[in-house]
Amino acid sequence: MIGNMKRLTASDLEYIEGLYREMYTLMFYYAKKILLKEALAEEAVQETFVTACQRLDSLKSSPNPQGWIMNALKHVTNKIKETRNMHSRYFLLGDSTLSVVADPKAHHPDPALLYDGLISQEDYYLLSRIGVDGYSILELADELDISLAACRKRIQRARERFRAQYGREIARVERNKKKDR
Repeated sequence: MIGNMKRLTASDLEYIEGLYREMYTLMFYYAKKILLKEALAEEAVQETFVTACQRLDSLKSSPNPQGWIMNALKHVTNKIKETRNMHSRYFLLGDSTLSVVADPKAHHPDPALLYDGLISQEDYYLLSRIGVDGYSILELADELDISLAACRKRIQRARERFRAQYGREIARVERNKKKDR
């Protein structure tokens, strides 16, 4: 038995198996189109059927079980996309603030950033894991042993602190340039 799933009867298993055989191909291609990877698509389909088994009464009472299954798949694929956080893997500060990094894997702290008050070591670690190492937020949350939401919030705050401090530093440099002219 999985989690809070009740024991399924033979007729329940037959019902689920019938839906699986009927819907698998459509579900797989739908999930693959959304998630862009076959392994993730397969995982999404399997997770959808786990949900179907857990909520079998709701599925059976639905006037449209195929629609119920597709709706569940939509929620599962969205959850997978969210946990992978494809759209937020890298922090971008804007075209004017991007700099070329000779070796993107070598992300040793720049002392000017650490010691001139631009960024703390903790903020640097968070942002470099996401931006340089290519970690997903989920992977970083697992590494830090914190919840996904807490990790997102820490990264958001680190970005905000960096952007604010970087903006102040840029303004200070610009003022000094004007004074020197």
